Parts: sequence; C-alpha cells; structure tokens
Amino acid sequence: MDPIVQRLQKAALDGDVAALLSLIQEDPLLLQKIECTSAAGNPLHVASLRGDHVDFAKELLKQQPELAGMRNEEGSCPIHLAAARGHLGVVKQILGTNNPCFWRVGDKDGRNALHLAAANGRVDVVKELLRVAPELAQVKALSSRGETALHMCLRNNQVEAAEVLVHWNKELVNVKDLEGNSVLHLATARRQFQMLELFLTETQVKVNATNEYGFTALDILAQGPSQCDDMGIHHLLSSFGCKRNRKPNTQFQITNPFKPQSWKKRLMKKLTPSSWFQKQKKDKDWFKEKHNTLLIVATLIATVTFAAGLSPPGGVWQDSNSSPSPSPSPLSMQENRAGKAIQNKFEPRNFKLFMYFDMSGLVSSLFIILFLVSGLPLKNVLTTWILVITMWVAVTSVTMAFVYGTRLVVVSDRISRKLFWVLVSWTGFMGLLLFWHFIVFIFHLIHLCLSLTPVWLWVADKVRKRNERVSGEHQKEKELEMGTEV
Repeated sequence: MDPIVQRLQKAALDGDVAALLSLIQEDPLLLQKIECTSAAGNPLHVASLRGDHVDFAKELLKQQPELAGMRNEEGSCPIHLAAARGHLGVVKQILGTNNPCFWRVGDKDGRNALHLAAANGRVDVVKELLRVAPELAQVKALSSRGETALHMCLRNNQVEAAEVLVHWNKELVNVKDLEGNSVLHLATARRQFQMLELFLTETQVKVNATNEYGFTALDILAQGPSQCDDMGIHHLLSSFGCKRNRKPNTQFQITNPFKPQSWKKRLMKKLTPSSWFQKQKKDKDWFKEKHNTLLIVATLIATVTFAAGLSPPGGVWQDSNSSPSPSPSPLSMQENRAGKAIQNKFEPRNFKLFMYFDMSGLVSSLFIILFLVSGLPLKNVLTTWILVITMWVAVTSVTMAFVYGTRLVVVSDRISRKLFWVLVSWTGFMGLLLFWHFIVFIFHLIHLCLSLTPVWLWVADKVRKRNERVSGEHQKEKELEMGTEV
C-alpha cells in the first residue's frame, strides 16, 4: 500500500483534520486516488464508524463530496454505517451535501439509512432522516425482502422508533412484505402487545388483512404453541373487529385454542385407522424414508441368505470318497459327492427346512430390491404396505433358517428346547403384528368403499333412469301396435 494512503488511514482513525489537510497539500489528487482504487480505503467510512470525528467527516465531504456515495467491501455507504450506529453528527454532514443520491441508496440487502436507524432504535437519527429525506419513509421504500422501516422496528422490537414512523406516515402499517405479512401479522406472531396497541389505536390498520397463506392476525395467533399473553392479544384484536378467516388459501388446518375439540373426538381421531393411512399419505418424506430403509434391510438379508445357502451349516464333503458306507449305493455316492452338504445325509429333515426358509428369505428380499429399483410409482400406502409385509416374510424366514440351522450344528436337547420357545414367541409376535395390520387394511378398504359410495349411487341412478326410459319406449310401441290393430 502507498505510504501516503497509510498516513491518510491513520489520520482518519485519529480524526486529525490538520494531518488530512497536510496530506492533501502533498498530493492534491489523494482523495481522487482513493476513490479510484478501493472503497475499503475510504476514510469517510472510518469516520462514520467512529462517530466522534464529525469535523474530519465535514472536511472530507468539503474536499470530495463523492466519498459519501462510495461503498465498502460489504456494500454499505458511509450513511448506512453512521445511521446504524446512531452517529447523528456524521449523518447531518452527509445530508448537508444536498445530494439525494448519497442517502437514498440501499446496502446489499436493499436497506436504506432509515431502515438501519429504525432497526437499531436510533430515534434521533430517524427524526433527522424524516425531516431532511422524507422519501425514505414512503411505502415504496422497501428492502430486498419487501420490508419498510416499520417492519424493521418490529423485527427488533423498537417501540419508540415505531411511534415516530407511525406518526409520520400512517400508511406504513398496511404495507406487506414479500410473504404478504403486514406489521399487524408480525406483531401478533411475535406477541408484541405494545406494538399491537400502537397500531390499533393510532392508525387505520386493516385488521382483517390476510397474508399470502390466507391468514389474518387471529389465524396467526392460533398457530404454534399457546403462550400466557395469547388471551389478552386475542381480546385486543377481537375488540377492534379482527376475525378468523374461515376459508384460508392453504392446506394447513387451523385449530382454535379457545374452542378446543372434545376429548372423545381427539381420541377417536387418533385411533381411527383410516386417519392413520391419511396421515402417512400426506407425509411426502415418509415414503422416501420407508423405501430407503426397506432397500438397505433387503440388501443385507439377501447377502446373508445367499452366503448361508452356498455355505450350509456343517460344511460340505471335501471329496467323493467320504462315504462311511463300506459298499455305497449309487444314491449314497451321489449324496456324498464333493461339494454336497454333509447335514443333508445325517439330518435331512432339518436341513431341508433350513434350505426352504433360507431360499424364502433370499427370494423375498430380492423381490423387494427389484420392486424398489424398478422405477414404478410406489409413493402410495398400498404398495408400501405390500413391501412391508414382504419384508416381514423375509425377516421371519431368516429367523426360521437360523433356528433350523442351529439345530443342525447343536446336539444339546436343552438348547433345542430353548430354540423351540424362541420359535413360538417369534411366531406369536408376528401373528399379532399381522393381525393389527390386517385390521388396519380392512378399515382402509371400508373407508375407500364409503368414499366411492356417491359414485355407485350415481351409476345406479343412471341405470334406473335408462331402464325407465327403455320401459317407456316399449310401452309406447305397444300402444301404437294396439291402435294400429283397432
């Protein structure tokens, strides 16, 4: 960095006006060079941050007024820094340049000096900005989020600054941000009782205005967990004519905390299987999580059962001469061939059951994997229910294969009895789960049939009218025939 620029930065930090004039005498184009190099080196930004160097800022603006319009690396002009920190003297000096371009600009978020002063509760700066630059408080002076200076007061609960803005421009209370929220919506959501009193008593706020979701202030009050001051806010809003919007433009269901449902209705709603299906149907992420879990478990089961089928308990014959029989028959020679399972000769019943259940687990898991990777539309409750049932079959098959595989390698009768009770317990547990889901499935089918009842009634009505029309035509034909014979 140029040594003279370093000396200028030191003079800005110290607020040394004499040093500034001396540097300008050495290099009359010093301030122009700073303007052309980097906004980060603007000494007016330093003076705006310090605030107590008003004379230094005045001299800078006198020598080079364009410094007020330069931005630093964060996209802020000197007036933004001075207004946010409440440095009234520096703000007055910048406003004294009589160039609106220097104070109408916004920062990187579109906030002007009034936004920043209001957000930080700098009441003196707010009053000075409104006196010199009233256009900053217009309804069109919005940030990139569509917020006015009054919105900024609400977000930081600056009541005194909000009072000044409301008395200056009462139209600000009805301006909405990008989400359609006015200050009444925000004050209700944040439970700012003092702000609500200010807007309702001092302005002509539209109490029944709705945001983009169709919520009024009372609808927002009903959202989320209730708080201790909700009753007072509800009474305040209702006394000024605020009402609930009965037809919101959203899929959310609003529950009124002041008129709770009866405990019987809430209990029946939770226990109804059809509502359980509907809840899962509305949850988009539920299907994705369920399918990912099924795919991982099915892949694990397929790997285990495949390995168990090729490496059965007890091992395989290592050569074709392992038969214990002195005169082996052709069948026994085929069973004792190298690579064949040893337990197939000594425990044929348990070995066959082991292989059956192992194959059942392998096929069931492969069916789930193929079904999930096939690209079919599976985001519905019925197909997911079928996949879950198939997974139960796979898990049960692995359990049974483990029981019979353990019997092949364990000789103890005590362990065999314990395995029997494990088998009985598992069968009972799976039976209860299957019974519950069967009942849920039946209720779902009944609900589906009841929802289709109007369709069947419409079809039956159409058939009845068609039969009446056909019978009427036949009656007319008979009457014509009788008239012709006469």
